[in-house]
Amino acid sequence: MNVTAIIPIKYNSSRVPGKNFKLMNGKPLFYYIINTLLRCKNIKYIIINMDNDYIKTQINKYFDTDKLIYYNRPKHLIGDDISTNDLIKDTILNIDINTDFYLQTHVTNPLLSLQTIINAIYKYSNIKNEYDSLFSVKTWYTRLYDESSKAINHDPENLIPTQNLKPIYEENSCIYIFTKQNFLKTNKRIGYKPFLFKMNNYESQDIDWNDDFRITETMMKHQFNKNKVVLITGINGGIGNFLGNYFKSKDWIVIGLDINGKENKNCDLFYKCDISDEKEIESVVTDLGYYEKIDLIINNAAHQLCKKWIDCTIDEWDKVINSNLRSVFLMSKYLYPKLKEAKGSIINISSVHATHTSKNIGIYATSKGGLTTLTRSMAIEFGDDDIRVNAILAGAINTKMLHEHFNKDEIEILKNKHISKRIGEPLDIAELVNFLANNNKSGFITGQCLYIDGGATIKLSTEN
Repeated sequence: MNVTAIIPIKYNSSRVPGKNFKLMNGKPLFYYIINTLLRCKNIKYIIINMDNDYIKTQINKYFDTDKLIYYNRPKHLIGDDISTNDLIKDTILNIDINTDFYLQTHVTNPLLSLQTIINAIYKYSNIKNEYDSLFSVKTWYTRLYDESSKAINHDPENLIPTQNLKPIYEENSCIYIFTKQNFLKTNKRIGYKPFLFKMNNYESQDIDWNDDFRITETMMKHQFNKNKVVLITGINGGIGNFLGNYFKSKDWIVIGLDINGKENKNCDLFYKCDISDEKEIESVVTDLGYYEKIDLIINNAAHQLCKKWIDCTIDEWDKVINSNLRSVFLMSKYLYPKLKEAKGSIINISSVHATHTSKNIGIYATSKGGLTTLTRSMAIEFGDDDIRVNAILAGAINTKMLHEHFNKDEIEILKNKHISKRIGEPLDIAELVNFLANNNKSGFITGQCLYIDGGATIKLSTEN
């Protein structure tokens, strides 16, 4: 899909003077929606419909990208009483862009999330043959009256619980999606047959008055900082996905990274990212600017190669070492200031192969051995700022990867080779990670490499 976003921005606002440039949690109000839209892979261009060049000057202080297109609206469309529909029509007639459809939103919706925008785009792409437009709403289950005290949506003589009332929908001004063709038929962003896209009340928060601004700023600050924040690499793998769900269930904010671009439901923020690429890591860290702290980094992503040493290529060596070792260095280096702010932890998901290995897995074992040393050295240096660094050396864990390498009978044999008479579960990893992340419970543990292997590494190989 090829989507073009339109954001009308005024130099001034009669109700909240300078609203669009007023600082909210350290960033101008316009920053948040533009930043969110730029992260959406489906949005090719963002047209800023403006009434003053000052707007472009301010936006360019924060964003340097060819995706932004600035359009000066004509003089007859400048003023507080101008219809947004007129601005949209003028924009799409004068900016010639090849696009499947348009998404229009406002600077005054800073809590609108990337995932909600993605969901709206995909929803419209699937229903566009049935509906001529989409607009976002929030749902009300409440008793309403008109100015003459007449009940609108309920029977005062027969009161029922409000949650059982027929819902009323409020246009929340967050998202409008339409094609150029359908807009020009109706001259409206909401066509003759629109689809109501339901949003939660938190993201629906709109800023019309000074009180709205203060409330929204408080909501944003609370959301960013009330919960602990965990960043997990390899979020779409078996252990990574479980860890995301585990920490989400404990009300942590979960940021997930994976080279596999599939969105993950456990993530508050998801980035398709090659974590061995320094520029991509820098981009993610820049985007996370509004998080003052990160409490925990779980370096979980890894690439495993099962191959004889003499058959390995230099490219395979680089891929394994870069994925498993270089990535940990980069994540720790660039997120260090946020870890320092939180007095946080780094937990490296390593492997028993770091110290006890087998045939045909040499490069992987080497990378994990290096991770052991990296863990200890980072713990020494980072300890000055109260950042703890530990590693978990995992044995056989019940994940898709394990089942790809062993059949059912082989797994049964593997179970019985463990002292515990079972293989590990992702929950075993998650519980240990949670313990190591808790400064109150494990504050005296740092620089350690803890085995979680059902006793597999403590038994002599010469014993039966």
